[in-house]
Order: sequence, then structure tokens, then C-alpha cells
Amino acid sequence: MYPVEYKHGPKRKWLNDDLQLAGQALCLEEMLARLVPCGAIYHVSSRRRRQIEITAELQRRVEETAATIRAMVHSGVLPPPLNDARCRGAQRCTSGGEGSRRTLEQRGWPSDRRAAL
Repeated sequence: MYPVEYKHGPKRKWLNDDLQLAGQALCLEEMLARLVPCGAIYHVSSRRRRQIEITAELQRRVEETAATIRAMVHSGVLPPPLNDARCRGAQRCTSGGEGSRRTLEQRGWPSDRRAAL
């Protein structure tokens, strides 16, 4: 089993693509009861493939990220918006500060959906 994640842009300096691939590998391991020791990220624009080893550290980071997101969803409060280099030209990223924080309920996520997580 060898998961491949296709990305349109170049490799970024953050680990989000690697974490996504590792999360897919963990799901495959659980569903198929088989080890998935590595996978690949294929960057379409450069036609390059990066092989990613699914290390214990990468698995730990996936589990930590999932736990953080689960806690955020259960609390019903979203983190403050970002305003850094990742937001070049994106309308979603503003420096609204604490006043711009909204709960998941305010964004239309009912509490029964959060409870299911």
C-alpha cells in the first residue's frame, strides 16, 4: 500500500502536506490492518515526486494535530485569524484580533455535530 497525494503548487516550508499524507497512511493502516511505511507527494507543477517516510515522529504530530482540532471543535471556539505570509491576498486572513473570533455555533455548526466528533 502506497498513498500518493497530488499537489498543484510547489513544496512549501510547512509540514501540512506531509501531515496530510501521514494521516492518510494511518487511516489506511487502521482500515486494512497493514503497515504503510511510506507514501509520496506528487507536485504537478514541477512534475516531481517526494517520497515521505511515515516516521513515529510524523505519526505523533498527526495525532497531536487531530487532538488539538478535536478540542477546538468541542470547545466551539475558533482560533483567531492569521495575518502572515501564508495569507498573501487571501480574504479569509485578516488581522481582526480578538473581536473577530466567532464560535462554531455562530458559523452554523450546531452542537450535535461537534458532539459526534
